[in-house]
Amino acid sequence: MNKTLAGQLRWCLEALRDQDEAARDFFARKKEWDDLRRPPSKRTYAGGSFSAGAFGIILGVGVLSLRVPAIGALVGFQYPWWLLGSLILAVIGGVVFGKSGAAKKEAQVQAENQRLAQKHADEMKNRGDAVSAACQASRERLYHASKEAQRRGEQCGIHESYLKSGIVQTLLTYIETGRCDTLKEALNLFEQEQREEMRDAADAAHRRAMQQKADAIYEETLRSADAAEEAARSADAAGMLSAAALAAAASKKQSSDNDFRVV
Repeated sequence: MNKTLAGQLRWCLEALRDQDEAARDFFARKKEWDDLRRPPSKRTYAGGSFSAGAFGIILGVGVLSLRVPAIGALVGFQYPWWLLGSLILAVIGGVVFGKSGAAKKEAQVQAENQRLAQKHADEMKNRGDAVSAACQASRERLYHASKEAQRRGEQCGIHESYLKSGIVQTLLTYIETGRCDTLKEALNLFEQEQREEMRDAADAAHRRAMQQKADAIYEETLRSADAAEEAARSADAAGMLSAAALAAAASKKQSSDNDFRVV
Protein backbone atom coordinates (compact mmCIF):
# COMPACT_ATOMS: atom_id res chain seq x y z
CA MET A 1 0.00 0.00 0.00
CA ASN A 2 1.23 3.49 -0.86
CA LYS A 3 0.95 5.07 2.61
CA THR A 4 1.95 8.52 1.41
CA LEU A 5 -0.73 8.61 -1.26
CA ALA A 6 -3.29 7.14 1.16
CA GLY A 7 -2.49 9.91 3.67
CA GLN A 8 -2.91 12.58 1.01
CA LEU A 9 -6.26 11.15 -0.05
CA ARG A 10 -7.46 11.04 3.57
CA TRP A 11 -6.39 14.67 3.98
CA CYS A 12 -8.31 15.64 0.84
CA LEU A 13 -11.31 13.52 1.83
CA GLU A 14 -11.52 15.32 5.17
CA ALA A 15 -11.86 18.67 3.41
CA LEU A 16 -14.47 17.29 1.02
CA ARG A 17 -16.56 15.99 3.89
CA ASP A 18 -16.35 19.36 5.60
CA GLN A 19 -17.56 20.90 2.34
CA ASP A 20 -20.49 18.47 2.15
CA GLU A 21 -21.50 19.25 5.72
CA ALA A 22 -21.22 22.99 5.08
CA ALA A 23 -23.38 22.60 1.95
CA ARG A 24 -26.08 20.73 3.86
CA ASP A 25 -26.08 23.38 6.58
CA PHE A 26 -26.24 26.20 4.04
CA PHE A 27 -29.18 24.75 2.13
CA ALA A 28 -31.06 24.17 5.37
CA ARG A 29 -30.40 27.77 6.50
CA LYS A 30 -31.31 29.12 3.08
CA LYS A 31 -34.61 27.23 3.08
CA GLU A 32 -35.42 28.60 6.52
CA TRP A 33 -34.64 32.13 5.34
CA ASP A 34 -36.67 31.73 2.15
CA ASP A 35 -39.64 30.33 4.07
CA LEU A 36 -39.48 33.21 6.53
CA ARG A 37 -39.37 35.85 3.79
CA ARG A 38 -42.18 34.30 1.78
CA PRO A 39 -45.41 36.23 2.49
CA PRO A 40 -48.47 34.20 3.46
CA SER A 41 -50.86 33.24 0.71
CA LYS A 42 -53.90 35.47 0.60
CA ARG A 43 -57.26 33.91 1.26
CA THR A 44 -60.12 34.65 -1.10
CA TYR A 45 -63.84 34.19 -0.77
CA ALA A 46 -65.02 31.80 -3.46
CA GLY A 47 -68.67 31.67 -2.47
CA GLY A 48 -71.54 33.12 -4.49
CA SER A 49 -73.67 36.18 -3.85
CA PHE A 50 -77.00 34.36 -3.96
CA SER A 51 -78.56 32.69 -0.92
CA ALA A 52 -80.24 29.46 -1.94
CA GLY A 53 -81.44 29.01 1.62
CA ALA A 54 -83.31 32.32 1.69
CA PHE A 55 -84.75 31.57 -1.76
CA GLY A 56 -86.06 28.19 -0.61
CA ILE A 57 -87.51 29.51 2.64
CA ILE A 58 -89.40 32.40 1.03
CA LEU A 59 -90.72 30.26 -1.80
CA GLY A 60 -91.69 27.52 0.63
CA VAL A 61 -93.55 29.97 2.84
CA GLY A 62 -95.41 31.32 -0.19
CA VAL A 63 -96.45 27.85 -1.34
CA LEU A 64 -97.36 26.51 2.10
CA SER A 65 -99.37 29.62 2.91
CA LEU A 66 -101.94 28.45 0.36
CA ARG A 67 -102.76 25.60 2.70
CA VAL A 68 -104.03 28.13 5.25
CA PRO A 69 -107.80 28.26 4.70
CA ALA A 70 -108.06 32.03 5.16
CA ILE A 71 -105.27 32.76 2.66
CA GLY A 72 -106.54 30.12 0.25
CA ALA A 73 -110.00 31.63 0.25
CA LEU A 74 -108.52 35.10 -0.14
CA VAL A 75 -106.42 34.40 -3.23
CA GLY A 76 -109.05 32.16 -4.83
CA PHE A 77 -108.81 32.36 -8.60
CA GLN A 78 -105.55 34.39 -8.31
CA TYR A 79 -103.64 31.20 -7.44
CA PRO A 80 -101.10 31.35 -10.37
CA TRP A 81 -100.33 35.00 -9.67
CA TRP A 82 -99.73 34.18 -6.02
CA LEU A 83 -97.14 31.55 -6.97
CA LEU A 84 -95.49 33.95 -9.41
CA GLY A 85 -95.30 36.64 -6.74
CA SER A 86 -93.82 34.15 -4.26
CA LEU A 87 -91.20 33.16 -6.82
CA ILE A 88 -90.25 36.80 -7.48
CA LEU A 89 -90.00 37.53 -3.76
CA ALA A 90 -87.90 34.41 -3.28
CA VAL A 91 -85.46 35.55 -5.99
CA ILE A 92 -85.22 39.03 -4.50
CA GLY A 93 -84.71 37.60 -1.03
CA GLY A 94 -82.01 35.25 -2.29
CA VAL A 95 -80.13 38.12 -3.92
CA VAL A 96 -80.44 40.47 -0.92
CA PHE A 97 -79.49 37.90 1.73
CA GLY A 98 -76.82 36.44 -0.53
CA LYS A 99 -75.07 39.76 -1.05
CA SER A 100 -75.29 40.51 2.66
CA GLY A 101 -73.77 37.13 3.55
CA ALA A 102 -71.08 37.46 0.88
CA ALA A 103 -70.10 40.88 2.22
CA LYS A 104 -69.72 39.44 5.73
CA LYS A 105 -67.63 36.51 4.45
CA GLU A 106 -65.45 38.84 2.40
CA ALA A 107 -64.89 41.02 5.47
CA GLN A 108 -63.89 37.95 7.48
CA VAL A 109 -61.47 36.86 4.77
CA GLN A 110 -59.89 40.31 4.62
CA ALA A 111 -59.53 40.34 8.41
CA GLU A 112 -57.84 36.93 8.27
CA ASN A 113 -55.44 38.18 5.58
CA GLN A 114 -54.55 41.19 7.70
CA ARG A 115 -53.96 38.93 10.70
CA LEU A 116 -51.66 36.64 8.72
CA ALA A 117 -49.78 39.62 7.23
CA GLN A 118 -49.26 41.07 10.70
CA LYS A 119 -48.08 37.72 12.01
CA HIS A 120 -45.59 37.47 9.14
CA ALA A 121 -44.35 41.01 9.82
CA ASP A 122 -43.89 40.18 13.51
CA GLU A 123 -41.92 37.03 12.67
CA MET A 124 -39.69 38.97 10.30
CA LYS A 125 -39.11 41.58 12.98
CA ASN A 126 -38.36 39.05 15.72
CA ARG A 127 -36.41 36.42 13.76
CA GLY A 128 -35.44 38.03 10.47
CA ASP A 129 -32.05 39.40 11.50
CA ALA A 130 -30.98 36.21 13.28
CA VAL A 131 -32.05 33.89 10.44
CA SER A 132 -30.47 36.14 7.82
CA ALA A 133 -27.20 36.30 9.76
CA ALA A 134 -27.15 32.52 10.18
CA CYS A 135 -27.76 32.06 6.45
CA GLN A 136 -24.93 34.45 5.58
CA ALA A 137 -22.59 32.72 8.02
CA SER A 138 -23.35 29.32 6.53
CA ARG A 139 -22.79 30.75 3.05
CA GLU A 140 -19.34 32.00 4.04
CA ARG A 141 -18.53 28.69 5.70
CA LEU A 142 -19.43 26.84 2.50
CA TYR A 143 -17.30 29.23 0.44
CA HIS A 144 -14.22 28.70 2.60
CA ALA A 145 -14.79 24.93 2.80
CA SER A 146 -15.02 24.73 -1.00
CA LYS A 147 -11.84 26.74 -1.41
CA GLU A 148 -10.01 24.50 1.06
CA ALA A 149 -11.23 21.34 -0.65
CA GLN A 150 -10.14 22.71 -4.02
CA ARG A 151 -6.70 23.62 -2.62
CA ARG A 152 -6.15 20.17 -1.14
CA GLY A 153 -7.37 18.50 -4.33
CA GLU A 154 -4.85 20.46 -6.38
CA GLN A 155 -2.05 19.52 -4.00
CA CYS A 156 -3.02 15.86 -4.24
CA GLY A 157 -3.14 16.08 -8.03
CA ILE A 158 -6.85 15.31 -8.28
CA HIS A 159 -8.73 16.98 -11.12
CA GLU A 160 -11.83 18.97 -10.14
CA SER A 161 -14.06 16.54 -12.05
CA TYR A 162 -13.05 13.83 -9.54
CA LEU A 163 -13.11 16.13 -6.51
CA LYS A 164 -16.11 14.58 -4.80
CA SER A 165 -16.16 12.82 -1.47
CA GLY A 166 -17.62 9.59 -2.88
CA ILE A 167 -15.02 9.36 -5.66
CA VAL A 168 -12.08 10.17 -3.40
CA GLN A 169 -13.32 7.57 -0.90
CA THR A 170 -13.34 4.99 -3.71
CA LEU A 171 -9.81 5.96 -4.76
CA LEU A 172 -8.65 5.68 -1.16
CA THR A 173 -10.17 2.20 -0.92
CA TYR A 174 -8.23 1.14 -4.03
CA ILE A 175 -4.98 2.32 -2.45
CA GLU A 176 -5.64 0.90 1.02
CA THR A 177 -6.63 -2.53 -0.32
CA GLY A 178 -3.57 -2.67 -2.57
CA ARG A 179 -5.52 -2.78 -5.81
CA CYS A 180 -3.54 0.26 -7.02
CA ASP A 181 -0.24 1.88 -6.10
CA THR A 182 -0.54 5.24 -7.87
CA LEU A 183 -3.22 7.86 -8.28
CA LYS A 184 -3.25 7.33 -12.03
CA GLU A 185 -3.90 3.62 -11.62
CA ALA A 186 -6.68 4.34 -9.15
CA LEU A 187 -8.32 6.81 -11.52
CA ASN A 188 -8.08 4.39 -14.44
CA LEU A 189 -9.60 1.61 -12.34
CA PHE A 190 -12.38 3.94 -11.24
CA GLU A 191 -13.19 4.84 -14.85
CA GLN A 192 -13.09 1.18 -15.86
CA GLU A 193 -15.51 0.18 -13.12
CA GLN A 194 -17.77 3.12 -13.99
CA ARG A 195 -17.92 1.95 -17.60
CA GLU A 196 -18.63 -1.61 -16.46
CA GLU A 197 -21.41 -0.42 -14.19
CA MET A 198 -22.93 1.62 -17.02
CA ARG A 199 -22.65 -1.38 -19.34
CA ASP A 200 -24.21 -3.68 -16.76
CA ALA A 201 -27.03 -1.20 -16.21
CA ALA A 202 -27.61 -0.96 -19.96
CA ASP A 203 -27.57 -4.76 -20.28
CA ALA A 204 -30.03 -5.09 -17.41
CA ALA A 205 -32.32 -2.52 -18.99
CA HIS A 206 -32.07 -4.35 -22.32
CA ARG A 207 -32.90 -7.67 -20.66
CA ARG A 208 -35.90 -6.12 -18.93
CA ALA A 209 -37.13 -4.68 -22.22
CA MET A 210 -36.68 -8.02 -24.02
CA GLN A 211 -38.42 -9.86 -21.18
CA GLN A 212 -41.34 -7.45 -21.39
CA LYS A 213 -41.58 -8.04 -25.14
CA ALA A 214 -41.41 -11.80 -24.64
CA ASP A 215 -44.14 -11.63 -21.99
CA ALA A 216 -46.30 -9.55 -24.33
CA ILE A 217 -45.78 -12.06 -27.17
CA TYR A 218 -46.57 -14.96 -24.85
CA GLU A 219 -49.76 -13.31 -23.62
CA GLU A 220 -50.81 -12.54 -27.20
CA THR A 221 -50.10 -16.16 -28.16
CA LEU A 222 -52.26 -17.37 -25.28
CA ARG A 223 -55.07 -15.02 -26.31
CA SER A 224 -54.83 -16.21 -29.93
CA ALA A 225 -54.84 -19.86 -28.85
CA ASP A 226 -57.85 -19.27 -26.62
CA ALA A 227 -59.66 -17.50 -29.46
CA ALA A 228 -58.83 -20.32 -31.89
CA GLU A 229 -60.02 -22.94 -29.41
CA GLU A 230 -63.25 -21.04 -28.84
CA ALA A 231 -63.78 -20.73 -32.60
CA ALA A 232 -63.18 -24.46 -33.00
CA ARG A 233 -65.71 -25.27 -30.29
CA SER A 234 -68.21 -22.94 -31.93
CA ALA A 235 -67.59 -24.59 -35.30
CA ASP A 236 -68.06 -28.07 -33.81
CA ALA A 237 -71.26 -26.98 -32.14
CA ALA A 238 -72.51 -25.46 -35.39
CA GLY A 239 -71.62 -28.65 -37.28
CA MET A 240 -73.47 -30.80 -34.79
CA LEU A 241 -76.55 -28.60 -35.02
CA SER A 242 -76.39 -28.67 -38.82
CA ALA A 243 -76.10 -32.46 -38.87
CA ALA A 244 -79.00 -32.77 -36.45
CA ALA A 245 -81.10 -30.45 -38.62
CA LEU A 246 -80.30 -32.46 -41.76
CA ALA A 247 -81.14 -35.71 -40.03
CA ALA A 248 -84.42 -34.29 -38.79
CA ALA A 249 -85.29 -33.02 -42.28
CA ALA A 250 -84.47 -36.39 -43.88
CA SER A 251 -86.54 -38.24 -41.33
CA LYS A 252 -89.50 -35.96 -41.92
CA LYS A 253 -89.25 -36.38 -45.71
CA GLN A 254 -89.12 -40.14 -45.44
CA SER A 255 -92.15 -40.16 -43.20
CA SER A 256 -94.06 -37.97 -45.68
CA ASP A 257 -93.25 -40.31 -48.61
CA ASN A 258 -94.55 -43.37 -46.75
CA ASP A 259 -97.86 -41.80 -45.75
CA PHE A 260 -100.95 -43.06 -47.68
CA ARG A 261 -104.72 -42.92 -47.21
CA VAL A 262 -106.99 -46.03 -47.17
CA VAL A 263 -110.51 -45.50 -48.71
